[in-house]
Amino acid sequence: MRFCNTEYDTQRVSISAKILEYLSKCGIRTHLIYTLNRREQLVESVEQCAVFVQIHSIASKNLQTKFGIKAGTILSHPLLEWYMNSKKLNNPLISSNHIIHFQWLTKNQIQNIVKTAQRIHDIVKALLQHIKLQLSSQILKFGFINNELVLIDEISPERCDFINENGFLESSNEVYEKFSNANWC
Repeated sequence: MRFCNTEYDTQRVSISAKILEYLSKCGIRTHLIYTLNRREQLVESVEQCAVFVQIHSIASKNLQTKFGIKAGTILSHPLLEWYMNSKKLNNPLISSNHIIHFQWLTKNQIQNIVKTAQRIHDIVKALLQHIKLQLSSQILKFGFINNELVLIDEISPERCDFINENGFLESSNEVYEKFSNANWC
């Protein structure tokens, strides 16, 4: 996986690698083999799912825009949304019925993704608590290697929404600053 040539990109590589390595230690299979340098990671080749998920534990601006739920509202349990992985179609929101009907995944694969996504969300939430960031929502992409579910793509501030003690962080600069000042993983 190659990132662009900016300081944020080198921070994204570092943050994502640390989180993916931590998840691996917690028993979550990822596509990361190792970080080559400040801008590149060596990853396993995977069969990417036609869908991805966004999981929310606190209502984000995304939920506020779509459903009128006030941003910052703590949800009674994590809410998992499915999206078709298609930039051409602007990644439309879909249901599990779409996934089964179009045979993108089996019922067992859907259940496995739901269980794994919730576990990842819980692990990352706990990991970020000590740098005073609450994970509101995150996007997770999955694939398969020899029919085994694998977490793919980065986990970084670009794929997550965060809350601090003052409310939602508007600026990715604030989020990156918290990450860069943290001694974690």
